[in-house]
Amino acid sequence: MKKTLFATALVILVSSTAFAMGGSHRGAHHNLAFIINKYLDLSETQQAEIEQLTQGKHNNPHEMRKRMFKQIMALDPDAIEYETQLQTLAESQAQKIKQTIIERGQLRAKIHALLSTEQKLKLNDVMKEVIARHEKKKRHHF
Repeated sequence: MKKTLFATALVILVSSTAFAMGGSHRGAHHNLAFIINKYLDLSETQQAEIEQLTQGKHNNPHEMRKRMFKQIMALDPDAIEYETQLQTLAESQAQKIKQTIIERGQLRAKIHALLSTEQKLKLNDVMKEVIARHEKKKRHHF
């Protein structure tokens, strides 16, 4: 039972963190600010405002997963309070993931508000392409 709960918690935490961080971050092409700067004709004012909004907002998902893994491994599976500690850790990580999702959504809305109608339409098209490429790569990994 403990092994099953541990494995389930680990899978949920790792996959949830990956989801919250936007999946695999192998390159800057997953970064909304990068996509906006590359594909949209932003004014200097828009560029400055987006830079200000995104400054310091770069979480390293690899480091977050590493810290979480270390926290899990620090728990003693033979301890009487292991299940409680595991639940507490899972709830703590879930709260962090929830907050990250909210912050990213709010940042996206602020950036979106800076764009013209044409830029929003172009961004929508580009994001559909990025998602399609990502889905295609996912299918080829199995």
